[in-house]
Amino acid sequence: MKKKHMIPAILLLLAALACLVALVFFRETKKDEAKTGNGVPNGGNAAAYTAEAAPTPAPTATPEPTPTPSPTPLPTTAPTFTPAPPDPTATPSPTPLIERSSSGSFRSDTGTWFTVIVYYQIERRGDTATLMLTAYVESYSLQTAERVNDLEFSVNVRTLYESTGPLFVDEGSGKTETLLGSAETEVTPGSPCNVKVSWAFMGRYGNMDLEFISAEETLDIP
Repeated sequence: MKKKHMIPAILLLLAALACLVALVFFRETKKDEAKTGNGVPNGGNAAAYTAEAAPTPAPTATPEPTPTPSPTPLPTTAPTFTPAPPDPTATPSPTPLIERSSSGSFRSDTGTWFTVIVYYQIERRGDTATLMLTAYVESYSLQTAERVNDLEFSVNVRTLYESTGPLFVDEGSGKTETLLGSAETEVTPGSPCNVKVSWAFMGRYGNMDLEFISAEETLDIP
């Protein structure tokens, strides 16, 4: 009878021992999980547990773009203007040679030593002729003021006027020719030319009143 009662006790003891071993094994397992991080620490709330994040690698710095240098503007060169070539200058026609010429003089007749002398020269070039006249007054003494258009050259129907400046001849100078003025005009070759030179003296000389002193001649134009 005692053996029958001891069997349940032994079974109960073995069961308790098994529970104890299981409890110890469970606790050791929990400790290992806590150490390895697989379990929930301190038996707390599993939802509140946050696993330790792995370290985030530092972001790689993006290199700044190298600025593109602005092109350096080339210096502006002022435009060079090439002057237009000058207009071709017409070659002047050669001056015709003097084919014929003549010269001489004629004078006024006042009845005194106070007279007008006209020297002339005629030059013929081709179909044209030029008559040049130069008038002088011949005297032993003379004094006049400046005058305007007092010397008149008449060639055929054409009249030219000249002005004389102050004139002076000292009494002790002897007979002197003093320039009055000159004129030049074109005349017709081969035709006679009536020439008259008149000076408005408007004064007195050798007890004679002389207003106009004139010298005239008909010239043959070669």
